[in-house]
Amino acid sequence: MVNKRKRTATITFHASHNYGSILQAYGLQQTLLSLGVDNEIINLRMENQKKFYFNPAELKIFGWRRRLRFLLIDFFIGGYSKALAKKFNLFESFLRDKLKLTSEFSTGEELKSRLPEYDYYVTGSDQCWNPTCLDFDMSYYLDFTESKNKISFASSFGPKAPSAVIEPIAEAIKKFKAVSAREIGSADYINRITGVEAGIMPDPTLLISREQWNQLAGDTPLIDLPYIFVYTPFPRVGTIEAALKLSDLTGLQLVISNEMVIGDMKKLMKRKNVRFKMDVGPIEFLNLIKNAKYVVSGSFHAIVFSIIFQVPFLAINGNRDNRMKEMLEKCSCIDNAIEIDSNGVFTLDKLPGSVPDEVDAVISAERDKAINYLKAALDIEK
Repeated sequence: MVNKRKRTATITFHASHNYGSILQAYGLQQTLLSLGVDNEIINLRMENQKKFYFNPAELKIFGWRRRLRFLLIDFFIGGYSKALAKKFNLFESFLRDKLKLTSEFSTGEELKSRLPEYDYYVTGSDQCWNPTCLDFDMSYYLDFTESKNKISFASSFGPKAPSAVIEPIAEAIKKFKAVSAREIGSADYINRITGVEAGIMPDPTLLISREQWNQLAGDTPLIDLPYIFVYTPFPRVGTIEAALKLSDLTGLQLVISNEMVIGDMKKLMKRKNVRFKMDVGPIEFLNLIKNAKYVVSGSFHAIVFSIIFQVPFLAINGNRDNRMKEMLEKCSCIDNAIEIDSNGVFTLDKLPGSVPDEVDAVISAERDKAINYLKAALDIEK
């Protein structure tokens, strides 16, 4: 008799055109498949998310202010809009080619009426439990199913857990078979509002090996000269100045994949050793971090991949973000955090330290803990 493979469904922010969101979804799915269970990611793509991560090729459908902004940036960076349109397509290609998805749903109500049954349901990781996120929905608390096999894996409330108790959230969490969070702050909040002791699990990007990420990133560097990679998911005061200072200290060119503001562009246009690289999908993002000499970023996942690939980095305000601070402390990289105040003032008088070799043992232990948690939650014999 052939054993039937368990059917699992995952819900997370897989379709956000955000590097960390889509790559953590990939990491968790690959891990579940490696455990011998079938897995599909629930393809929930709500309209507000689609409008936020829009295709610049369709810019004509938006208001004149947004169109004017793109025209101004195109003036400073030739081909900016065209590169962002390519970036959009690269994300959509990754979704289509690299993830196993269900059919598409646009609302939580559709999930309740049309989603087929699975043996287990998994929510997480990323900020899928953050009620302030633009694309938040109670579906990420698995409220669309009455299954007894609800699991959260490294679910996060984001940089800071909510201050108030949100009753529907508390009631939803109490119905889970197994609960884990990504940060201590998220775990403490879960315990406070529900009485449930949540385990702390690593971000799913840590669940698959450096070799697997290397293979996905490809062998050929996208940039053929030594460079500093600069990326934050949204403009942060002082980031460009810190990157320019590091460039001065090293003599390396900057490769920038930031969303830009006019003030930063004016500073950068005065420099010769700056290259804008906006046509960057998830695979290209990995490639640019892997082959950089240094990374400057305020992105949690850019820092995670810098650690995985052992690339020296500056973590912008890494001491202020609970997610980043815990990761930096765990990997003995807290000195790579750089503090920039609200006026853009910072101190950088030496190069960022290397990622210690011991980080491999730290990640391996985190991976083993996560695998054991998933096996127990999914009733897989060890």
